Amino acid sequence: MTRKSTLRAAALASTCLLPLASFAQEAPDYNNEATLGLRYQSSNSALFGRYNGHPYDGVGAVGGFMLNGSDAWNSGKTQYFRAEGDNIDVDRHQLMPDATISVKYGQQGLWGLNAYYQGIPYWQSLTFHSLEDSSGALKGLTPRSLAVNSGVTYTALSAGPTGALTSTGATPAQLAAGTAALNGIYATMNSFNSTQAVGTQRDIVGGGASFSGVPNWTFSAGLQHEHKQGTRENALVTNTTTNILYFPEPVDYDTDRYTASAKYSTQRLQGLFSYTYSAFTDNLSSFTTPNPFNVTTLAPGYTASVYALPPSNDAHQLRGQLAYALTPSTRINGNFGYQLMEQNEANPLAYAGAPVSPYLPGAFDAKVQDLFGNVVVTARPLPRTDLRASYTIDDRKNDSSRVFVPNVAGSMITADTTGSNHAPIANLPVSQLNQTVKLEAGYAVLPSTKVSANYSYADKQRDFSVTDRNHESTLGARVISSFMDGLDGSLGYSHAVRTASAYYQNAAWLASTYPGTNAAGAQMYYLAARTRDEVVANLSWGLSSRFTAGGIVPSRVEIRSAGVTV
Repeated sequence: MTRKSTLRAAALASTCLLPLASFAQEAPDYNNEATLGLRYQSSNSALFGRYNGHPYDGVGAVGGFMLNGSDAWNSGKTQYFRAEGDNIDVDRHQLMPDATISVKYGQQGLWGLNAYYQGIPYWQSLTFHSLEDSSGALKGLTPRSLAVNSGVTYTALSAGPTGALTSTGATPAQLAAGTAALNGIYATMNSFNSTQAVGTQRDIVGGGASFSGVPNWTFSAGLQHEHKQGTRENALVTNTTTNILYFPEPVDYDTDRYTASAKYSTQRLQGLFSYTYSAFTDNLSSFTTPNPFNVTTLAPGYTASVYALPPSNDAHQLRGQLAYALTPSTRINGNFGYQLMEQNEANPLAYAGAPVSPYLPGAFDAKVQDLFGNVVVTARPLPRTDLRASYTIDDRKNDSSRVFVPNVAGSMITADTTGSNHAPIANLPVSQLNQTVKLEAGYAVLPSTKVSANYSYADKQRDFSVTDRNHESTLGARVISSFMDGLDGSLGYSHAVRTASAYYQNAAWLASTYPGTNAAGAQMYYLAARTRDEVVANLSWGLSSRFTAGGIVPSRVEIRSAGVTV
């Protein structure tokens, strides 16, 4: 059993200055502190140090600080400064892997500046075994060197007259030599199967500014850069599914994020408008892994597998929020958003050194647009009465290109000049449009009892689906009451009817051009037409300020076009 211990001794020093009364009205206010200590870890453990960045044994230093200064409250000035640091740890392996540092400076209520740094470590394993390093190179091996049987050749075993295997095709010396050659291959693999540490380190730096010098307005902007580097465990198959190669996948990402926003606020109208741009860059588009195993006739000329890494991409986002009080008892809230996401990274084509089908695309032109809108109106036109109406639209339009890929592995690594050897499979760039309308009215029949009625209508449309469109109407009612102090309950009922247009369970298969169909006997379920009645009762009893008991009793009956589910 391995014992792990951490010792963190901290010394806190603080100073409080009490100046003479004659200076008290003008002296700034300070609130400063610093911590310093030592840590000790008795053994190596990726699990113990997974998120704090300290998987190795040994002694290290820990520390933190806080500097806080501002103008005196009665000086007539509002300038402030604040600097903080935490987990500023140092050992013989890493410098501040999990540190957080921030600085803020500005004038309260007018303008402000800030900058920050954050380290985020993650250790996956300290004992990962692989024949390769993070660059894709075989550690000391020559590609395909393990496929050589030291020049030993012999005739395979053959079946005798009775069907039993005989060794007439090989002499005992040849069998012994072949066994020795295989043992040599295994010994060679084990000698180069090195132990590696696998993990990543994220470093985030950023800053921002805000300005409130215009009446009713606040403007802000910020930028952030994140770099993530390291390795993570992965595996692939080479030639056949029996040859599995584990490798440390390299991680080298950069993410940049820029934001700008404007806030407006008066007694009746509030609004927020913002723009965000995000760019993700993978500095390594692919990872090439040389093949250490025997090369078969499946892939003549095959020397390595090419593993695709996450593609570089960017996204634009516009958002707006508005709230307006029509009357003291009626309010409108709106939330709107638009997002555009794109990537056109070149596709690494599976295998190095082998001919490639000309029908495989060189890049995937991805483009997705999202439009979201939500409007809510709430009102209290009469005493003890409240009304609510809302409309929501979520329109996701996928304009990505359709990519046709042969459905047999061999066709991806051998030239198919006619495209007739294998029927291709296409991806499905699904677009969908969801719209929902909800209406609700409530009335407090007693100070502790409220009844409400609600209605909702949902319309869903999507491509390449079992049904291209369905509608659902739901009508319900609910009673909620407080019977006594600490005892609350509710009872609700809803009736929903959903209709589906042109339901066909093989639609997605046919759209992908795959020649097969769904399994025999598949029945309609997802988004199928149905009628549903549901009753839900809830009871909650607060026995004391620290203990509450409660329960929910649902009862649901669903009648589908393909059968009944209770």
